[in-house]
Formats: sequence, C-alpha cells, structure tokens
Amino acid sequence: MDTLTKMKVMLARDYQNEDVKGFFASEKLDGVRAIWDGEKLCTKNFRIINAPDWFVSGLPKYALDCELWAGRGRFQFAANVVKRNKADNPDWRELRLCVFDLPSTKGNLSQRMEIMKSIVITHVEILEQIEIKDEKHLKHLFDSVKSKGGEGLMLRQSSEEYTHGRTDLLLRMKDHATDEGECIAIIDGAAHLKWRGIIVKVKANTMKIGDSVTFKYNGLTENGIPRHARFIAVRDYE
Repeated sequence: MDTLTKMKVMLARDYQNEDVKGFFASEKLDGVRAIWDGEKLCTKNFRIINAPDWFVSGLPKYALDCELWAGRGRFQFAANVVKRNKADNPDWRELRLCVFDLPSTKGNLSQRMEIMKSIVITHVEILEQIEIKDEKHLKHLFDSVKSKGGEGLMLRQSSEEYTHGRTDLLLRMKDHATDEGECIAIIDGAAHLKWRGIIVKVKANTMKIGDSVTFKYNGLTENGIPRHARFIAVRDYE
C-alpha cells in the first residue's frame, strides 16, 4: 500500500504558448480528480470515497492518479455521486475510472505509462496520451477534442518523474481559465468570491458563505480582474 495522506497530487499551470514539443497530450476530463492509494479511493484532498467493492476490485497495490468521469459535459453528475458518497448508489455504474499517472512510481512518464498498460479492468480506462510533434500537431489535437465537446488538453512533460504540487511539468490548455475562490458574501443574487486578494462576482446559484467555488473566466483585464467570470461548481465533494 502507498501512504499518500500528506502527499500532494501534481497540479497544473495554464498553458501560455510554451514550447511543448515532446510533451504528451491527453484530453482534459471534466470529472472528479481522485487518488487510489493501493487500498482505498479518495479525493485529491484525501477525503475517503465510499466506492462499491466491485468498482475497486482488481485495482493494483500501488497509487493511481485518476479521474472519476461520467462523460463529456457530465461533471455535475460525477460530482453528485462523490458528494452522496454511498457505495450502494446505482449511479456508480455510469462512472469510469480514468487513470493518467502513477504518483509513487519511479521513472519518467513513458516508463510509468508502460506500467499503467498492465491495468485491465472493464470500467477502468488508461487515458490515451499522445506525444506532441510540433505546434501544428498540438493545435490539431486541441481542435479535435473541442469538436467532440471536450474541455481541452492536459500536457505532461515526458522526461521527468512525477512531481507533487503545482508544477510547470503539467500544463492545462483550454480556451478559458478556471480557478477557485472563497464565497465571503452574497449580495443581490451575486456571490462575492475572495480570489488572490480581490473580489470576483459570479451568479450565486446554490453556494453559501464559506464555500470554495470553482469559476471560469476569459483572461484578465489590465487591472488583473477576471473577465466574464462564471460559476462552475461548489467544491463540496472533496
């Protein structure tokens, strides 16, 4: 068993037109990030997920960095399954466990990918990762994912070992940015989120004061304010 209680998962930075030739690209899934530690499934913040026995049966004794995914455009469905946290919930049948890395396994990404291929379980998907040839190839991969309703790409540096925490070895390529803020007030139907020392306003939806809220936006103004900030989800499932 891998002890990951205090181990941070690898977290991405936004792609800023860096040279990513030799990186590997995979679809950015709109699911719930999860860690399998060799014995139990948990969120990236290590809250135990009560998955059915059949769902985790056969998983390896080493750690997996993965995502609980219900398909494109079904983030809220997946988040609700995790939030309810009931092993007998029949909605588990609609989730897949998509594996994209091995947090405690030595070796570069290519070597870790070879090990991942040995996991053969019906509802477990080893996420396809394609080596980027050049900028034109990257654009083709991005456009292909977007045309199918996907969010974008995750770009992983191929020559390094798994890195814990925020890193330039993992880049997130989307046509909008996402981040999180804390709801500190709700005024006239708008939630006021504390974000990087400023206030960002989004439609309140179902959040309450104190919630951690994910929102998306289209770049920053010259004053550093997110443009067209929109609510995505309350992060009450982690």
